Amino acid sequence: DLVEAIGSRLLVMESITRLGMQTRMYGSVAVINGQTQLVGRFQAQPFKVHSRYTHVYVRGWDGYRLVNAQGTAVMPSPARP
Repeated sequence: DLVEAIGSRLLVMESITRLGMQTRMYGSVAVINGQTQLVGRFQAQPFKVHSRYTHVYVRGWDGYRLVNAQGTAVMPSPARP
């Protein structure tokens, strides 16, 4: 669905800013956690999203391949009274 939305220009990413990341190695597996700030448009409506992600890569004969990716939007904290 994501590839189709980008290909049809339904979803347009204007910028992706990495806010930090950490890589942990487990033999031939790399687990990467980080945060991003995404700015773009969905159905012509602008958006700005702070997200956290986890990517898992496995080393094979031809290098590392992404085998799993997960991202979650981080909602702003509610204002305190």
